[in-house]
Amino acid sequence: MALTSAFATMNIFGWVGASLTRKVGLGLSVMAVLMLFAIGAIFLQVRQQSGVASVVTVATDQRLAVQRIVDRAAKAIGGDLRAGGTLQQAANEFDSNLKALRDGGLAFGTLGTAFDLPVAPAYIQSQFDRIDQIWQPIYRNATVVSETAPAGRQVQELALQVTGRFPALFLAHDRALETLELSGESEVDLNSSAALTGVGQALSRMRFRVSEIAQDPRQNAPDLAEDSGNTDQVLRVLLNGDPALALRPVGGALRRELLDPINGLSVLWDEFYEDIKALIPVAEEFAEGLEAAEAIAASSEPLVRQSTVAVGMFEREAREKIDQIQWFLVALTGVFLYICAMALWVTWRTIRPLERLTRATTVIAGGDLSTRVEVGSRDEIGMLADSFNKMTEDLQRRDIELAAVNEELEAFNYSVSHDLRSPLRSIDGFSQALLEDYGDKLDEQGKDYLGRTRAASQRMGILIDDLLNLSRVTRGDIRREQVDLSSIARLVATELQQEDSGRQVTFEVAEGAVTMGDPHLLRTVLDNLMGNAWKFTGNHPTATIEFGVTEKDGRPVYFVRDDGAGFDMAYAANLFGAFQRLHAMTEFSGTGIGLATVQRIIHRHGGRVWAEAEVEQGATFFFTLG
Repeated sequence: MALTSAFATMNIFGWVGASLTRKVGLGLSVMAVLMLFAIGAIFLQVRQQSGVASVVTVATDQRLAVQRIVDRAAKAIGGDLRAGGTLQQAANEFDSNLKALRDGGLAFGTLGTAFDLPVAPAYIQSQFDRIDQIWQPIYRNATVVSETAPAGRQVQELALQVTGRFPALFLAHDRALETLELSGESEVDLNSSAALTGVGQALSRMRFRVSEIAQDPRQNAPDLAEDSGNTDQVLRVLLNGDPALALRPVGGALRRELLDPINGLSVLWDEFYEDIKALIPVAEEFAEGLEAAEAIAASSEPLVRQSTVAVGMFEREAREKIDQIQWFLVALTGVFLYICAMALWVTWRTIRPLERLTRATTVIAGGDLSTRVEVGSRDEIGMLADSFNKMTEDLQRRDIELAAVNEELEAFNYSVSHDLRSPLRSIDGFSQALLEDYGDKLDEQGKDYLGRTRAASQRMGILIDDLLNLSRVTRGDIRREQVDLSSIARLVATELQQEDSGRQVTFEVAEGAVTMGDPHLLRTVLDNLMGNAWKFTGNHPTATIEFGVTEKDGRPVYFVRDDGAGFDMAYAANLFGAFQRLHAMTEFSGTGIGLATVQRIIHRHGGRVWAEAEVEQGATFFFTLG
């Protein structure tokens, strides 16, 4: 009955789908095309608006990036090496984003967010050309500042080193000057004293310029180079007596006793002069970076101003796009209302009769095949109702025939279980009586015939029991509940060991094999599978029988494995057929019904069963449950 109702349900909905297709297919197709067109237009408009919004975001970030570049340039030229590195990075990002704003492409926001920008309209591209004219000198100056940033710190370090030499220089200078003033009256001594006085004045100027060189390298570096060069020449004259290079004419070389203080001053001066010569090129490089940083600061205001103009252009572009989307949405709302009206008309015209068909299908699925559908129309729905009623009448007739067949099958089962058993019991009983009462009068051949008669009748009884079990398995209802297969497997193993305690068989049962199914039928499955494993390991002195669970395609797969006789996989296709045996009766007993019973139970649970084996290496039977 359930299968008949399900069949009726599938057929009626097939008719419903066909009727709907013919009835409203053209109208729905037209509406679907309109909806697809509307959705595509909305997607295009939203994407354009998203692109404009991204452009506004990036352009706004560009204005902020200008101030960051100015700040980092100031910090970099002040000796912040980290700021020097980030200055070049910020300048590169600004330059890349500027090209993306004008020509389209990938741009990055302040937080590293990536934006795929469209090509700017022609009237906005001209504005970006003006921005680029201002930006390129700034970009070059940013590179200069980044490259010369280390010079700022080097100037400070060298200036500090040079400043540390001034006390010793002044002390040596004062000692030399005092020696000259006390010991000499000649014109040479007087000229040398004047020259040393000039050296002292130059040292004072150099000390001031060294202290100020980090703040104003452009002015102090050239002056420091000039003073240090002149001072070096004066000291060379004092030591060598060269009148051509003296500040004042010197008639000849100084006396030996007067040269020692000047020589000590010269030694200190040489060290000092080397530091000065190292400081001056670094200061000149630093002056170039300082000029570049000042140029960046001076150009930042017009750059920000032009960037603000570009942002305003993009914002106007965005507002125009929003206006277009608003008008489009108004038109789309009208189309949507039209579609809703059409849907209501289709519902009133078509869906209501189909609801009656659906209700009738539900009643039939509940088992009432006497239900009929009254529609009253002569269109496709009416034709569908007539076909549905004819189908229901046919199903009702088949259901009656099926019930009659089931009654006949029940009668046959009763006949098999009662009428056939009685003759078999008589055959077995009288054969046993003959053996017991007249056994001494029978020869060995007669006794053998009676033994074979009894064995055949007993096998016939077992076969009848197996056939009845197979029939009950096929026709009975399944009662699903939670089943612990591990517990059932342990129970079956215990019963098998109790039946033949003399065998050396080890059972391995996996824990936690819990599933949903009929506990009685699943017990029958394990009885047959584990009973077969027990039977087909009987010729081995020791054996191992395992019940376990594995996983395949995300589903549990249960198995029973033994190390017994096994079988040839070439005959595996016949394994689950009724009365099919792969071993002779003389080897292993049985009727060939057990595995057929297992297969039907597993199929009724929505699963499958299969086997893998090798001759004398054992067999493994796998099964799944739906």
